Amino acid sequence: MVARYGGEEFAVAMPHTDAAQACIVAEKIRWAVATTPVTLIGSEPHLVTVSIGVASYPATTGDPADLIGQADSALYVAKRSGRNQVALAPEQGATLPAPVPSL
Repeated sequence: MVARYGGEEFAVAMPHTDAAQACIVAEKIRWAVATTPVTLIGSEPHLVTVSIGVASYPATTGDPADLIGQADSALYVAKRSGRNQVALAPEQGATLPAPVPSL
C-alpha cells in the first residue's frame, strides 16, 4: 500500500515483508526514480532522486505504532549521508543504521 505522507514524503506499507526484502524493494524504487527523466511543461527532462528510510516490525521496533518514526529517522540518516540512498533503521538495541547495498 502506498500513501502520501506529508508534503514531499510517501509511505509504503509491505505486510509480511522482512527488513531485507523491504530494503530490496526500496532500492528498486530509488533506482527507478533516479533513472527515469521527469519533464515539466516547458522544460527539458531532469533526473530526480529520492532518499528512503526503511523500518521493520519487529526487527527495528517492537512497537508497530513506532514504525513511521523509525522509518522517518532512517530517512533523515539517508539524507544526511548524501541523499539518493536507502537507510535501514537500526535493529532493536543497535545504535547505527544498517548499510543497504545498492543494486
